[in-house]
Amino acid sequence: MEEIIEHISHLVDFDGTRIIKHLVHELSSNVPSGEQIMDGKYTANLEILCRLVKNIKSYTQDQEDIVSETDSIIWSVCIPMLRLFQSSMHSVSGESTHQILLAICELLVTSLENSTSGQVVKVLQYCVDALQSFCNDGPGIYGTSQHNDEYLGVSCTVELLRTYMNGNKNTVFEHEVCDLLNKIFTQLIGTFPLVSDKLFARVISGVLSPILRKDPRSADSKLAMLWRETQLLGQTVKQSQSEDKTLVMFCSLADFYFPISEQKIEEDLRCSDSFWEMLQGGLYSVNPVSRKRSLYLLKRIVDTCERNNVDVNTDMTGGACPIFQWKTSAKTDLALIWEHYILLVETLEEKQVHVIKPLLGRMQSLVKAAALTEAGWCLHTSWVVTVLRRCYQHESQYIIKWGVETALNLDLTSVPLLEQDQQGFLTGDLLLILQELRLYLRPPGVEVGTCPPVGDSLAHFFSSCVTQLKCKERQGDFLTAVCETLMSCTWGSTPMLFLCRALANIPPTPILTSRILTLIKDMLTTLMTTMEPLQKGAIQCFLLQTLVHLTDKTQVTVEDLASILAVFERSESIQRGTTQWVEASAWLQEAVTETEGQWSKAYVRQMVNSMVQDFLTDPGESGMFNSLMLTKIVRLLVIAIDAGIFKQIQPEGGIGLDLILGQITDVIRNINSHPYMTNVKADRAVSLLATLATEHTSVSESDGVFDRFVQEAVTGCWQELLVYIGNRATQDLTEMADLALLDVYAGCMERCLKYLPPDMRDQSLLTLASTCITKLQHLQAMPQVYLESQIQTVSMMCLLAALADIVDSLQPSDTMMDITETILEFTVSMKMMPGFTKQASKTSKSESRISQKDWGRVVSRYISSQWQCMYFLLKRCPGRPSAPQLLETCYDAFDVGTRDSDIHVLHCVQCLLSEMVTVAPDKVCQMLHVAWVKASEELHTASYWRKLACVVKLLTQTPLLLSDPGSQVNECLMEHMALLLKLGEDKLGVVNMLIEHLYPHLISEDHGIQIANNFRSILADACMFGGLHHRTDRLILDVTFFVQKQGKMLSVNDVMPRFSKGDGIVRVFAINYLSHLDPNEPPHTEFAQELILDLCARHDAVMDLAEYRQFNNSLCHRQKNRIFQAICVLEPFITQGDSLQTLWQFVWRILVYEPHASVRHMQEWILMRLVLRFPDMVGQLWEHFHQFNDKRNLSLCSLMHIISRCGPHLPKQLQSDFYDQALSHLLPWCMAHHFNTRVHAQASLTTLWSQCHDLQLHHLIQQHAIIDNIITFQKDNNNSTKNLEKLIGNYFYQTFDFVADYSMETIFLTLPRLSCLIDEEWLHPDTFQCWDTVKLRDLHRCLPLYNVSSGLRECVPGPWKIKPPVSDTDGADGEVTEGNVQKKIMPWRLMTPDEDSNPDNEMNVKKVHKAGGLVLITSLIDKLPNLGGLCRTSEIFGVSEFIIGNLAFIEDRTFQSLSVTAHKWIPITEVPDHRLQEFMQVKKRDGYTLVGAEQTANSVCLTQYKFPQKTLLLLGNEKEGIPVNLIQLLDACVTGHHPLKQCPRELGVAGVGVRPAADGGSHSNLIATLQIELNSVHVSWALLVWEYLDNSLSDGIVFVQSH
Repeated sequence: MEEIIEHISHLVDFDGTRIIKHLVHELSSNVPSGEQIMDGKYTANLEILCRLVKNIKSYTQDQEDIVSETDSIIWSVCIPMLRLFQSSMHSVSGESTHQILLAICELLVTSLENSTSGQVVKVLQYCVDALQSFCNDGPGIYGTSQHNDEYLGVSCTVELLRTYMNGNKNTVFEHEVCDLLNKIFTQLIGTFPLVSDKLFARVISGVLSPILRKDPRSADSKLAMLWRETQLLGQTVKQSQSEDKTLVMFCSLADFYFPISEQKIEEDLRCSDSFWEMLQGGLYSVNPVSRKRSLYLLKRIVDTCERNNVDVNTDMTGGACPIFQWKTSAKTDLALIWEHYILLVETLEEKQVHVIKPLLGRMQSLVKAAALTEAGWCLHTSWVVTVLRRCYQHESQYIIKWGVETALNLDLTSVPLLEQDQQGFLTGDLLLILQELRLYLRPPGVEVGTCPPVGDSLAHFFSSCVTQLKCKERQGDFLTAVCETLMSCTWGSTPMLFLCRALANIPPTPILTSRILTLIKDMLTTLMTTMEPLQKGAIQCFLLQTLVHLTDKTQVTVEDLASILAVFERSESIQRGTTQWVEASAWLQEAVTETEGQWSKAYVRQMVNSMVQDFLTDPGESGMFNSLMLTKIVRLLVIAIDAGIFKQIQPEGGIGLDLILGQITDVIRNINSHPYMTNVKADRAVSLLATLATEHTSVSESDGVFDRFVQEAVTGCWQELLVYIGNRATQDLTEMADLALLDVYAGCMERCLKYLPPDMRDQSLLTLASTCITKLQHLQAMPQVYLESQIQTVSMMCLLAALADIVDSLQPSDTMMDITETILEFTVSMKMMPGFTKQASKTSKSESRISQKDWGRVVSRYISSQWQCMYFLLKRCPGRPSAPQLLETCYDAFDVGTRDSDIHVLHCVQCLLSEMVTVAPDKVCQMLHVAWVKASEELHTASYWRKLACVVKLLTQTPLLLSDPGSQVNECLMEHMALLLKLGEDKLGVVNMLIEHLYPHLISEDHGIQIANNFRSILADACMFGGLHHRTDRLILDVTFFVQKQGKMLSVNDVMPRFSKGDGIVRVFAINYLSHLDPNEPPHTEFAQELILDLCARHDAVMDLAEYRQFNNSLCHRQKNRIFQAICVLEPFITQGDSLQTLWQFVWRILVYEPHASVRHMQEWILMRLVLRFPDMVGQLWEHFHQFNDKRNLSLCSLMHIISRCGPHLPKQLQSDFYDQALSHLLPWCMAHHFNTRVHAQASLTTLWSQCHDLQLHHLIQQHAIIDNIITFQKDNNNSTKNLEKLIGNYFYQTFDFVADYSMETIFLTLPRLSCLIDEEWLHPDTFQCWDTVKLRDLHRCLPLYNVSSGLRECVPGPWKIKPPVSDTDGADGEVTEGNVQKKIMPWRLMTPDEDSNPDNEMNVKKVHKAGGLVLITSLIDKLPNLGGLCRTSEIFGVSEFIIGNLAFIEDRTFQSLSVTAHKWIPITEVPDHRLQEFMQVKKRDGYTLVGAEQTANSVCLTQYKFPQKTLLLLGNEKEGIPVNLIQLLDACVTGHHPLKQCPRELGVAGVGVRPAADGGSHSNLIATLQIELNSVHVSWALLVWEYLDNSLSDGIVFVQSH
């Protein structure tokens, strides 16, 4: 456009002034709308007008005319368009929008250049007013003003000022203009909190920086003002946004704040801790651009300090530790420290671990520099923290784990993290990163149940922190911060467990305040509601230990302690007699004193007494009481009793245990005789008595005196209690809220019964049962009109069900028989489904109707209670109700009931199916299917395991298990068990429940072997059960084993039932059963032989599914190992005959293909034992030498090993012939070609020869005397001896005894460990004993649990040729603290912090691709990887222009994977292949020499060709080369072969030459084509460009600027 205007302006009749007036008139009279401006319709007119205004003085000499025209352009065109432009920026955005804005601003600034200074002042004043309006009104959409459309928006104002300052770099401003610019400077600072990050960058680099350069004298004050204002940004915007803007400012104004040459600065930010804190925040920011900016500033400051020999923060007399200091005296050491730091921070930007890992050792030098010594410190600890924080943001888990371990293992006594105010990191970011579950994975080779390294490091870390803080207040603040961090987000159970364990391991120190206790209480009640029960219980145990060890009596009251003790769940952590209970009572006993005070014994007794009195006091309301308050009172009472605070007999004027219990029992005794006593008070007394009976129960032997007091209290009020419960249930329970009392009453009766004599207990229960039944019969006979009567019916049914459960748990007596008969008679006549519907209330005390949800709960409770009574009936009188009819009723109950009622229905189904298994098998199968569906519906709910347990009990009933194989019931059971096995592959614990319920039936003396035969396939599946679980599942199992391994140290192991979800437990049950079989029992032998056949078939199925290459520890490998472990256990059941031949042939067949050492060991062991038990099989060993002649060498090695071990155990009469055959067959293989075979043959020969000497087989020694010479030669040959010693020294050759070591320990623990099988497959003998539910019975095992000798157990793992696997910790050897490492070079002087930073910064030098150099044409290439590689190579060598056939290729991922970011840094032009001829002709006219590629008859060597400066290289297509029409343009071609002379081979390719042009043209306008015969176009292009650069350098021309 500029060239066209320039050409027109030279025409004779050109009148520029008239054209300007015409354009101004057109634009001003038809000022378009904002949307029209956006579409670029008037862009051309603006550009033309701008060019004309630049040359306006050449069109007219009239100054007034010039000023008039320029003023008209400013105020009639530019300003109105900018106002409209700003208001429409929200509708259209993009690069074109910015170009239009630039065109308007360029026109306005150009007009100002030709106008008067008054217009400049006026425009600048207009900008000042616009900025003031923006600051007053606040930002609108895209920075526009909300209320005032009279002024420009901030975006347009900034762009206008930016353009003006850029166009007047060398202009000396007048005083008035300078004043306005100073005002603009101040106004722009006020916009900082309001503008976007991008606009902020343009303000700093485009406006503020030029203003500072224009007025150096006031620069210091302005810079100080900028720093103060940016410090205040954090108060108005987010911290991340504030840091980003501040970093942009410092990078853009780096020449002012941190000049290269040392000069005086009014405010040296290098001495400001606030500045360094901001910079450190940028170093670990989540924004990579912020990290780059911060690193740029750090490099610049360190470099300038070193070069200028300055001292920074050397005066430390004030006591505060500056974040950054530089001492000229320690210049060398500091430079090295900062070099390590910057190198480490830069490298952490990489993603590849192999690049970062060698540099991690440099962290130790930083830690050493941060350590406090006599001379002080060189590096503030905050810089170490910055590196760690950056590690925690890395995408590599290895780097995260390394950062965590480094932080936890810091020596806080030498590294002053706490002294230098880094506690926020220790209690913040460090704790938060501990939420990562993979940090807690058990390292390979570590025993199951061991605490992970992070857990131990965390415990040591917390102890070190508390010890190092020393001051009690600071210690308390530290723990407060830890607890607040734990409460700040949701935690998984595993991280929380090890954090609480760390807290519990802090040395006993009184530092816990009431604030910390409140936080712990909140953690217990909010964070752990959804955690896994076992881990949740362990967490509570650790927290209770923390309370015991750290509670400060001066800061915590007894009531605070009681409040938090009440939060601990009795069913999960704390029960009387457990470790944590004993610790709590012992601490309380030690804490209380005899003197007066809030922790005196008298005060505790008085407080408990007051709590009981207050609780029993009638509050005048009918609402329910707080269960937490109830637990608080009773638990504190019981712990105080165990702590010896309460005396049994009340002293004169004091408070004793009899007084406390008397208050409770007095209320209950007077319930029925005091008509004015409220029900609330009575209910509270009953709940206190029930809770006391519950909390008093101990898991161990308890105090007999306390038992006697509780027994006397219960006995004294029992009769009144039963009367009150009966009256309440029959008369008062008529509202929804009353139903909760039923659980209180039932619990109270159940827990108090153990304290009563049978005669008192039975008669009162009979009376209550009769009352309930009478009332129920009365209610059922009446129509259910009102809601009250229906709730009463439900209440009576619930109470009767509770009585049924109580009676079922008591010993039978005459009175008890009467109770049983009474309940049974009513149950038989009872209608099983609810006969009422939701009704309205007849009183005004309750709502007229209840919600549908509440009514569902009422019906559910009624159904549950009915089926509880029915279950009682079915157990006592199995045949009394009609089983088929009742089974149909069960279906109806499933339809209308809830998950809670389903449990009781399934209990009844269990009794019914055992009766119907022979009568109606189809009904049994149908009900099993329905039960399975009901359980599957709850797969992802908390009640799933309860329902699954019911289903498993249905499947494992003895009558069903005894169904004949092939029958309908048996097939149904097999189907559902198979479904459980399939489900168990994904959901841990499902199969465990099945096998645990099936196991007691298997070991039954009556029908055990029959059931085992019926479900032999299930047992076979159990023997090889287990999959490859996700690491999260493995972590859960590891943590479970860790908790269980703590034993009685954690109360959770005493109070929670034992259940393990590990896959190994399934195999433990199966193997336990197999080991209890007796080889002398024919049924057992027959079953074992059939099971071996099933296992062999499963092995073949596994092999069919396995891939050709089987990796170690793959699922296939593990399954095969499990199969042969089971076969090894069953080997004693093999007898002479078919079973022997079948197993013998099977093992030899698969031995040929087995690659895994662990499986081969089992196979060889089985064959050895078969040879030992059946010596007749020895003759078949020699046949395998011929069979294995052309097989894999491993099979021969196994054969040799078997032969070398069997001889000493054979009968004497067979030994001589055995060794004769063995030596003869082994001797030739000692010269085998394959190394492994040869060494095994030599080792076996050596072993056999030694055995011959030990057995004194002298005739054989004489017969094979030559072997002595062979053995002697092997000993003298060092290389041979070395290999033999390694093999013979292997555990399986040297230590393993296939007879003496036959035990469970060897099969399931020792050999898997020694053969490097993953530790998930190891099963300790203790595990078999622990999970053997019949261990108290006198059942022998067919093989021992443990080895007699410990020799094999002490061997080093690993095959003889392969090193055992190393753990991750061994990788630390790759870390180095000094020396050279792999790192991209990036000096700070060549760093560009970001594209929006100041482009005028003299140090920000970018790579420049100069025009007029090398041009590459790739339009004929169609493979994107080739194009990407060519683009990257071209960018590196500084090619002037890269020609591509289609610009869309650049956006393709395949292209970018090779080019990386090169396409962003090189000029790229699109020239399709059909336009190449035209393009090449244009380039030829511009003086370019075209150099291309094709085979021709005449050529010269590439190394002899002289490249001109302006060269164009054309590359041909990968297959077809260059088309003929392009070749016709050429003067010369280059080919791979020259017919006349041979090119040199220095290039590593065939000779390359240039053919002279046919027209004999000069070399200066030579057009040539280059074609290099290489498979890779990348190499071809690299050679070409290198030759071009080589020619250019030899001529003294430099075209490329490196980074």
